[in-house]
Amino acid sequence: MFKGLGIENKDFSISIEDASYNDSCLRTLKENLSLSTKLILDGSLFHVRCCAQILNLLMQDGLSKIKVIIFNVRKIYINHNDFRLKAFCDVVEQKHLKDRKLIIDCPTRWIFTYQMLLTALKFKIAFVAYKEKEPHYDYALSLKDWNKVEKDCKLLKVFNLVTHNFKK
Repeated sequence: MFKGLGIENKDFSISIEDASYNDSCLRTLKENLSLSTKLILDGSLFHVRCCAQILNLLMQDGLSKIKVIIFNVRKIYINHNDFRLKAFCDVVEQKHLKDRKLIIDCPTRWIFTYQMLLTALKFKIAFVAYKEKEPHYDYALSLKDWNKVEKDCKLLKVFNLVTHNFKK
């Protein structure tokens, strides 16, 4: 590929989107380049993740430490039963909450998990009131759980700001 372009001895770096399907492409490219050219530092710097991706991986690891809280927040979301959703929306309206939509996360992106936790906090009053109204609703968070969500969101906010600065 590089020979055809006349750059086989001139390549130093290649930038690609950091997606899992690119890992096999990078591995194949590195193997092919290793056969025909001498890679700098034997290819140890061939694939270096960007700062935002490194932070994403670190955050995924960190979120694993609070996975029970995240699991519990996912459980409280009411989105599968029309009657329950209508009843929850009624509670949201009664409590005069501005936000109307619950956000469920995408487990592979920590920022979506952070947004889910933030949204849950905005609806905390509604979740508590809904539990009082619906005795069969078994997924309410305890006061201790809500305090953990609040504390975790304060910490995650800092990393959210860092991520946005990386993207600038």
